[in-house]
Amino acid sequence: MTFLLLISSATAVDPCISYSSLDEPWRATNNSVPYDSNAKCDTNVNWGGWYRLFYNGMSVQMPEWCPDQLSCGTHAPLWLQSSHPHVGDGEVTRNVCGHWNNDCCSFHPPPITVKACPGNYYVYKFVSPTWCYLAYCADLGPVVHTTPNTALSTTTPATQSTSANTALSTTMLTTQTTAANTVIGLRVIFTSVRNLTETDISQLVLQPLKQELIRQGVPSDIIVSLRHVKMTIL
Repeated sequence: MTFLLLISSATAVDPCISYSSLDEPWRATNNSVPYDSNAKCDTNVNWGGWYRLFYNGMSVQMPEWCPDQLSCGTHAPLWLQSSHPHVGDGEVTRNVCGHWNNDCCSFHPPPITVKACPGNYYVYKFVSPTWCYLAYCADLGPVVHTTPNTALSTTTPATQSTSANTALSTTMLTTQTTAANTVIGLRVIFTSVRNLTETDISQLVLQPLKQELIRQGVPSDIIVSLRHVKMTIL
């Protein structure tokens, strides 16, 4: 049985659990390019929301040091001018520098927003630099986490009922934020050997799912409800 849940909250979803993964190996600090090559540029990227940096599935962070020019797959690599925040700092603004012409801060693109997350990783709200060729770097020095997380992707352990074993898994479909609330669309795959009423689903699925989402940092005032139920024979 497959059904769609809508979860709403008056508080915005924590970017530590709702982000896009940015896994582009060319951003690595050890990726040098010739000046006359097809260098990368982040100016025309349609940035939106928060991003977590990966390198071939391994979680990394922006460098806090000046990478060599003509590295990170671009001409003027972008790095953080100051250190990353701590978990308790919340969302902070950080200046970014671009290394060019032997000047580590030859370019001063617009600042970005950074947040430190539990689990020792960071998320970034990137903005488009003003010029080409500039691109954000992925530091291959300190590896901060080895298991990538998808944005708000949760697997709830199998739930034992009195008459049958049941199991569920959830995958995020969409996140939609308005001035009033944030709505998250989830596709939930729920398997059971018996027919279930909506009361059964609430007890076996909705409550454990809400507890799991709160544990991962979603605000406690979330409302979990059924929007669509589709019976599927597997």
